Amino acid sequence: MQEIDELLRNMNALDAWLTAEVSGLISAVDTWLTQLSDSLTGWLDGLPADLTPTGRLKALIGWLAGLGDLGAGGIAGLVDELLSGSVERLTGYFSLLTGVPFVAGNNLSRLDRQLRIQASGLIDATVGLHLREALTRGLTNAVLARTDITGLRLIGGEILGRDGVAFRGLSSTLEEVSLVFVRAWTETAASGLKLTHYYYMGTQIGTTRVFCRDRIGRTYPKIEVEKWADLSWAGKMSGTTRETIFWYLGGYRCRHRLLPVTRRVYDFLNQKQKSNG
Repeated sequence: MQEIDELLRNMNALDAWLTAEVSGLISAVDTWLTQLSDSLTGWLDGLPADLTPTGRLKALIGWLAGLGDLGAGGIAGLVDELLSGSVERLTGYFSLLTGVPFVAGNNLSRLDRQLRIQASGLIDATVGLHLREALTRGLTNAVLARTDITGLRLIGGEILGRDGVAFRGLSSTLEEVSLVFVRAWTETAASGLKLTHYYYMGTQIGTTRVFCRDRIGRTYPKIEVEKWADLSWAGKMSGTTRETIFWYLGGYRCRHRLLPVTRRVYDFLNQKQKSNG
């Protein structure tokens, strides 16, 4: 069973890498928003004390325009790097699993392009809604209400801070598009290889849903996974069907994955689970 041990090490390394990369992506968002907050503070500190509300409004419009894409391009680039790294590692996994070099077919290559385009669009939309629009609306209303500089700083902090709408919206979107990409790519590759058995992977934390907690570390045939879509649970993503359950799995912000395995590996892991009770 040496080859299965090697496969399990590969599984765990892949899972650890993906978990670390997603966490790093979220940290990058935090750093990015902190830099924007510092920029806002610097701009506010530079405003003349006697500037009229109309003057402040014009200055605000100028500051927002000067931010360009608000750094969204840089974040989108980090996401694309994560997706490319995932493809490289999944390609290695499937090559090890099947014993022959894995080559993505036309369907998988097409899906890869489509998902990357969708990811870019979702990132742009989220930046527009939770960052640009939130800053524009919040600061404009405050300026028109003659809020002082201290008040404007507080409003900016509420939007850009770790507990703010921008961080929550962006971190959720980035995590979602990254993991849905990985799960969708994995399942499409598995379908091409006619693999019909899966290992439920991922870590367990305090907020892990019961749905996931009951399945982590266990193996399942495809037909059983498909039936999960008929169940109801807290956090289940709308649009979850017998096809998309492989993409959405436990629902919103689910960090777990279904990793395809051969029947031989499935039987080995299943027997191991029974032995461990």
